[in-house]
Amino acid sequence: AEQTPAVKTLQRGHSELQHGDKQAALGAYRSAYRRAPRFDTAANLGLLELELGQQAMAAHHLAAAIRMQPSKVDAALIGRLQTALRTAKKGLAAFVVRADAPAGSELRIDGKVVARTPLLDPVFVSPGRHELLLVNGDAKSEATYTIVAGQKKQVSLKLKQGGRQLNRVQATVVVSGSALAVAAFAAGGAM
Repeated sequence: AEQTPAVKTLQRGHSELQHGDKQAALGAYRSAYRRAPRFDTAANLGLLELELGQQAMAAHHLAAAIRMQPSKVDAALIGRLQTALRTAKKGLAAFVVRADAPAGSELRIDGKVVARTPLLDPVFVSPGRHELLLVNGDAKSEATYTIVAGQKKQVSLKLKQGGRQLNRVQATVVVSGSALAVAAFAAGGAM
């Protein structure tokens, strides 16, 4: 059977890792995942990112691997991935983004593309202030939040297909017994 480009790239990552080049392996795993997000690619990528101290990305890929696990996978491997995910999530916060947008729209956090719609997993971030941007062509929706460690913040972003809509929300979330939105601003409309 002929191998797909994603499988060949994943195997190149394995080879780079065996030769001790973790950065080259990381690049190959990320390339393979972008080409075809699969269980084995997400698992290898997440475990390597965790080893390299990239907690937020590791948590994202490990959560995806656990969600995508095939029905016939070794229980010990799933246990290892779940343990790694718990380790990666320590000290992080998460955005659970509900995106009303066409498939393939980009979710950017602090200017970096972190996912594409449909968004199936939480997006893990370090505590602090983050700018979220959902974009597809010239349509976009923005939000800025401050989030603390251990917090899981629900966020809704909406794009208008076929037109341009801008939603901007700014809030500071303070956790002191309960979450509190200190300031909020929203505007929008078709142009």
